[in-house]
Amino acid sequence: MERVYRFANEKVVVQVDERWEKVLRELDRVEYNNHQTARRHQCSLSAVDQDGDFLAAKDTAEPACVVETEYERLGRRIHALSPDRQRLLFWYFWLKKSQKELAAEEGVTTAAISARLQTIYRQLKKNYWTDL
Repeated sequence: MERVYRFANEKVVVQVDERWEKVLRELDRVEYNNHQTARRHQCSLSAVDQDGDFLAAKDTAEPACVVETEYERLGRRIHALSPDRQRLLFWYFWLKKSQKELAAEEGVTTAAISARLQTIYRQLKKNYWTDL
């Protein structure tokens, strides 16, 4: 099987065994993927200010602000919940208690805990985008 390698000023054709062709094809794929990953991490020299410091890229600075705003908005919605619902969220998400464990502690069924969590989700989603 032939492999063609192109260089800046020449082209080389090499005969390789078929079993090595699969290995070389995989290495080419890995090299291509690594190159694509490296390209995403490069910084343009035009993104340097007068002092030589890198400027924040437009596509990374804005989402950080948006994410922070969404966390703040979610925090306000959680603080608006009743203390019992806040406690249930805390136990479920932060302490990682299962619905079965929560049901045993509350003395109710797992279906009741599931229904309470669904109610909390609905309350958090309600008017989420208008709650600016």
